Amino acid sequence: MAHSKGAFAQLKYDLFVEEAPIAWIEYSQFNRTILLNDGKPLAQLHFAAQNDLVFTYLYNNPNRIITLKELEAEATREPLHKTLHEFVRAFGFTGFYRRMFFDVSKQAILFRKEVYPDDIRPYESLAPFLSSIARLMATPQHRRNVV
Repeated sequence: MAHSKGAFAQLKYDLFVEEAPIAWIEYSQFNRTILLNDGKPLAQLHFAAQNDLVFTYLYNNPNRIITLKELEAEATREPLHKTLHEFVRAFGFTGFYRRMFFDVSKQAILFRKEVYPDDIRPYESLAPFLSSIARLMATPQHRRNVV
């Protein structure tokens, strides 16, 4: 499906007028499910497994760089059995979702719990994906009240 510049300009206006998050992650420690925008399940984690411990730590410490050593000392209290890239994949974040919510290297990771318009402006060439976000955000049951 082709996207004209006029349609994309309207989409940008609709999405970026208010500085509310356009995508966010919810995590319930009760059922250990990672949800995108309160609806789409990305992964179900196993209780007390390294995936669960690492994601819980990242979720409780968003928007800051966390080193591999910090995760081993504070989250798992043992050496990690996977690379940070493998953890992100196990959490269900691949492709654009991975780039949107995570910055990952061999030695450090940064998790964004909420993504704002300024976070994705460098990816404006991904108009089809942004269109799907706009459709999702337009449905009342998925619109989140932001204070």
